[in-house]
Amino acid sequence: MEKDEVTTGAASSDGLHPAVYIIMVCLAVVFVTSMWTFAAGQGYTGLAIAVASTFVFITVMLTFTLSRIRRRSVNASEADRGFGSFFDWISGEFETRHGRLRATDAMVELLLPLAAGAFGMAAFAIVFHFTIGVGPQG
Repeated sequence: MEKDEVTTGAASSDGLHPAVYIIMVCLAVVFVTSMWTFAAGQGYTGLAIAVASTFVFITVMLTFTLSRIRRRSVNASEADRGFGSFFDWISGEFETRHGRLRATDAMVELLLPLAAGAFGMAAFAIVFHFTIGVGPQG
């Protein structure tokens, strides 16, 4: 799929708005909560889910730490500028190594796999919750 490069006069940024990070953390919480609801059971399942939850927690903390480091390393003029409102950021452009994209397209490409995993696991958890005890009675 070929992407059209955006060449409008809109504001351009090479960083994600903090609201995008908040959305990512919310999706991670939905994923972990759904995982515990769906797969928590007997035996070593709890241990496997605890390890997976730890990986998600580490990923979230690394992202948070790296964003804090970047915020401190940016020069004063960029730090004072900030991102502005989320709606200003999303109506602008996002710079990548391969060119510019609309910020909405970049955000969708970033969040879509996370949302698919989180809401897919939530769907499994809901179906699992309502089908417990359903089946052949012996």
